Amino acid sequence: MGQTGSGKTTCLNYLTNRSEIVTSRFDFVSIDFLDPQYGLDFTDKEFDLIEMYVDIFYNILKFFGHNLSKDYVDKLVDKLKELEDKKNVTEITEQKNTWSLAGYLLEAVHNIGFGMLGIKWSLDASTKESIRKTYKTKIVEFLNILNDLCTKVDSDLQQRGKNLLLILDGLEKITDVAVIDKIFNAVGINNLKNILSRKIVVTPVHLSALEGNTLNNTNDEFLISLKIFDNPLTSSQKQFSQIVQHNKELLKQVLVVRIAEDQQLIDQSSIELAIEKSGGFLYDFTGILQNAIINAQTSGSAEVHKEHVKTAIADLEFKKSGSFTFDSQAIRLLYHVLKSFTTPEGRKDNVFTQQVLRNNLIITKNDVRCYFVHPLIQKTVEVYGKSLTEASESE
Repeated sequence: MGQTGSGKTTCLNYLTNRSEIVTSRFDFVSIDFLDPQYGLDFTDKEFDLIEMYVDIFYNILKFFGHNLSKDYVDKLVDKLKELEDKKNVTEITEQKNTWSLAGYLLEAVHNIGFGMLGIKWSLDASTKESIRKTYKTKIVEFLNILNDLCTKVDSDLQQRGKNLLLILDGLEKITDVAVIDKIFNAVGINNLKNILSRKIVVTPVHLSALEGNTLNNTNDEFLISLKIFDNPLTSSQKQFSQIVQHNKELLKQVLVVRIAEDQQLIDQSSIELAIEKSGGFLYDFTGILQNAIINAQTSGSAEVHKEHVKTAIADLEFKKSGSFTFDSQAIRLLYHVLKSFTTPEGRKDNVFTQQVLRNNLIITKNDVRCYFVHPLIQKTVEVYGKSLTEASESE
C-alpha cells in the first residue's frame, strides 16, 4: 500500500519486468482493475464484489487456460453448471442476451480446442447484471471454484519450478469511500486473503490507520513511501533521520537519471527545495520540476534556477489548496495534524479518508504512525486553521 504518486506502480513494473528474483520464481497474472479493458465500474451503484472475483477467474483462464487438459476443463464446467443451476449450458450459449460462465468455457473448448486465449469476454452492463444475479448469493461457492483453478494452475507451474502470482492493482485509486468499504471490509479482505495463490494486492493506504480494520493486524502489510521528514513521535530518531537522508538522495538520483546528459540544468538548491515541497511523492517532485523547466523556458533561461522552482511551487500550492478550503471539517483535521502530527480523537473517517486519498495528509510509520500535512498546503492550512480556531474561541 502507498499513497498516490508514491511509486507503487513503478515498483510493480520493476518486479514483473526486471526483477529476476520474481520472474524466475513466478508466472503472474496482473490485473489493473481501473483499466477499462477489465470492464469494472466502481462508480456503478450496483457494483458487487463478485464482479472482481469473476474477473480474476477469467484472467487466470486467459493466461493459463491453454495449458489445462480437456478433463479438467470439463470438470470446471460441470462445477459452474451446478452453481448456475443450468442443465443445458450449450443451448444457453446459443441464445442471445443470456450469460453463463460455464457457457463461455464450453464455447472456448468447442471452437478453439483448449486455447482459452481466444475466449470471448465482455463485461458490459448486461453481463455484469447477469453475474450478480447468478453468483451474488453464492460468492463462497464461486471462490471455492476459483481456488480449485488457482491450485491447479499453481500445481502445473510447480512442475517447472515456479508458482502462480496474482497482482491486483488499481484498488488503491478508488475514491468512493462506500466502494472502498465494500471491497475492504472484514468480509472482502478475508475473501482476498483466502484466494489460494501468492498475491500482491495494492490497497488504499488509509485503511491501515482506520480503527477496527483487519489490515491493522496483518503481517503482510507493506507501506511504500519515501519518508523525507523526521518523525517527531519516534523513539528511534537517529535511525529514522538516516532513512530520511537516504530517501532524499534517492529522489535526487531519479532526477540524475532523467537529465543524465545535462547535469547542470538544475542547481542543487533548487532540487533540494523541490524535494522538500514534494512531500516525498515522486509525482509531485517531477511535477514541480517540470513546471519549473517550463518557467525557465518561458523566461528565456537555459538553466532552471530557484526562482523558477518557487514560481512552480506557488502555482501548485494554489491548485492543491482548492481541494479543502471550502470544507471546515477538513481544515480542522489538517490543522490538528499540522500542530501535533496526530489525528484528533473522534475524527470522522470519511473526512480523514478523503484527505489521505488527495495526498493532503501523509501517513508515515516506523515504530509509531505519524501524520504530516503535505508541504504544498501547509501555509494555507495554517491560515485557515488559525482563523477557524479563533472564530470558535470567540463564540
